[in-house]
Amino acid sequence: MKRMLVAVAMLCCLSLPVFAGEVTKLPVEIKPDNKDIVYIGRFSDDYRFDWTGSAIRFKFKGTAANAELKLVRGGAAGLQIIVDGEATKVIIASKDQELYNLAEGLEDKEHVIEIFKRTEGYLGMFKFNGLQLSKGAKLLPEKLGEKKIMVIGDSITCGYGNEAPDVNQGNTPQNENGYMSYAPIAARELGAEVSMVCCSGRGMYRNRDKDEVKDKNGILPIIFEQTLFNDGKMKWDHKKYVPQVVVINLGTNDGENYKGGKSELKKEDFLGAYKTFIKRLKELYPDVKIIASIGPMRVAPIDGWLKELAAEDESVFQLTYPGKGAAEYRGGHWHPSVKMDKVMAKLLADKIKEVCDWK
Repeated sequence: MKRMLVAVAMLCCLSLPVFAGEVTKLPVEIKPDNKDIVYIGRFSDDYRFDWTGSAIRFKFKGTAANAELKLVRGGAAGLQIIVDGEATKVIIASKDQELYNLAEGLEDKEHVIEIFKRTEGYLGMFKFNGLQLSKGAKLLPEKLGEKKIMVIGDSITCGYGNEAPDVNQGNTPQNENGYMSYAPIAARELGAEVSMVCCSGRGMYRNRDKDEVKDKNGILPIIFEQTLFNDGKMKWDHKKYVPQVVVINLGTNDGENYKGGKSELKKEDFLGAYKTFIKRLKELYPDVKIIASIGPMRVAPIDGWLKELAAEDESVFQLTYPGKGAAEYRGGHWHPSVKMDKVMAKLLADKIKEVCDWK
């Protein structure tokens, strides 16, 4: 069985080849419920996933690997493939394909491959149906690392348009690279796992296009409880991933005066919602450290409010990502470019090292 593979290499500052060709079925089939496959982020019981940063990682001895992935919602979505710690190819998946080559022509030895969803939930949902490995290949045990962080945010955290060539370009499956968002970059520097819960346009108290929280289904603290971005009924089991540190970067959309139709954000409303969410996080993760961050698209007055919040709670720490004016720091619709994501990642990694005493 052969299907056409369409892949586009879009990683900023990396000269990756463009992948196109046919995918040949491999003989060793691995079911998705195999205990040696590691799932990072949120997956349903039938292995659907849509949040940015949802990842599938496995170790095997062999020379090639395919993934059976069905795009069950959306017209196109992006995946970053990582082989032995190196970003190799970007797959832009479509509904007319269900078999994707991850790697081929490898040395016949142990390898670790990760499939990382680089686009956010509204751009598509996948269903993972298993792996195919080369003849004689064997799946090997793999597990989650001990260091775990969770990053909760909006489009900035998702990597919205961070590979767009200019500020006038919107977000697409080709230019949104969640793998090169500041959060995963920081996690890689720390040698930590990262779970991302983020969505464009969302806020802590109100969203980008909502003056008041009349429909609470849309704000981040509500969708945080969901297994899937696009399914409000399926609740996530928070025991499946317990982070030592939670990073929050919300407030940009709360403070946005969308088309001049929103009232000024009130400190008491924003901090009230923030404190309620922090209480929920502590219920779920009693020993967690929380980094309340803001920026780089919007900073004042929220940075000052968060400093007050941190002063009142010894488990909360404040971080500001300062804006950069030069064009190379700006991606689509004035969001951070990959270059700015790297600046933010360094600030975040340093803060987490300080807060958690990680080396």
